[in-house]
Amino acid sequence: MGLYPSSLNERKRIEAIFDQVANKVAAQEKDIASLKTVIDKFNLHGKSILEVGCGMGDNLIYCSQKGAIYAEGFDISGESIKIAQEKAKGFSNILFHKCSIEEYNSEKNFNFILAWGVFEYVDNPLESLKKMVGFLSDEGILMLLISRPIFIKRISFIIRAVLSKMPLKTMEPLAKMFSEILKIFSSKFKRMLYTGESNTYTFEQTILEGLMVPRYNIFRHEIFTNYLQNQGFLIDFFYEAAPSMTCIIAKKYI
Repeated sequence: MGLYPSSLNERKRIEAIFDQVANKVAAQEKDIASLKTVIDKFNLHGKSILEVGCGMGDNLIYCSQKGAIYAEGFDISGESIKIAQEKAKGFSNILFHKCSIEEYNSEKNFNFILAWGVFEYVDNPLESLKKMVGFLSDEGILMLLISRPIFIKRISFIIRAVLSKMPLKTMEPLAKMFSEILKIFSSKFKRMLYTGESNTYTFEQTILEGLMVPRYNIFRHEIFTNYLQNQGFLIDFFYEAAPSMTCIIAKKYI
């Protein structure tokens, strides 16, 4: 169990990758307008917020600006946390940690818990969700953003259209990259990729499974919603949160 694979070598490899990603995108303005529309659905004044996989802190800073009295986040990437701390200078009510969900602990209960695009990397998504629920206050709210299945065949047309316009010198390194990706995939997944048989993979999963996280989890959001409903949560969905993603909004009742 854990926010990332439990193997120490595998975890260090993933940490290094996410540190590299943090350095590359830190200088760019992250477009989170669509995610802000989810946050804007709620009155955050006087509320406490926890974000699992907080990245570079954009969401928690926005929550603080919207009136949250306290915000806390953690991420496995040390570089992301450094950037988040730098961005949040001047916000005395925001705290960041470098850790995984299995390492994180708190005596606090939070009014809102955010987890956007992190469950795809979890060894056991359901167990990690259960731990998150333990940090939620009575009548607290979970906001979970999860990959939504799309057809590989549909995406392949876009890939072909883009690749057909690239010069040969660009295609050569790309060919090597995809060759490495296919070495990692099982023969079953190769068949799915070539034939478009499966509707259970997302394009993001295709790239991440090959380049970054071979153990990238593939699951349906029904696993989460069934568990949360059995725990007495009221479930709502917000499908426009981000492309290829489903936002599950779950409110806890006593």
